[in-house]
Amino acid sequence: MTDEIIVVGDVIMGVPEDNPLAGLHRVLELIPRLDRATLIPIPSVRKLPGRKQANYYAKGFFSFRLSQLQSLLDTKVIKKTVLQLPGHWHLSDADLRDGLKTRKQL
Repeated sequence: MTDEIIVVGDVIMGVPEDNPLAGLHRVLELIPRLDRATLIPIPSVRKLPGRKQANYYAKGFFSFRLSQLQSLLDTKVIKKTVLQLPGHWHLSDADLRDGLKTRKQL
């Protein structure tokens, strides 16, 4: 058993790639009294030879038993991880507009 607990905002990933939670997922909501956790898969970059990826659309959220999710964490079938976001995702709208103006002036 691990001391880690699952909290809203966690990013989890399956350790063996063929497990039920393969890929990255974010914990959106926890309802302990109903033993439910709401997760959403985090889209990943897909390398398509000679083509540009059209979007990074997430295919919707789903409900998972919280006790089962905690058990998967305790047995190391899933683990918590950190999602590295591109730097520009941390900028405000004003910062993005200012950067665009600067590039247009060059």
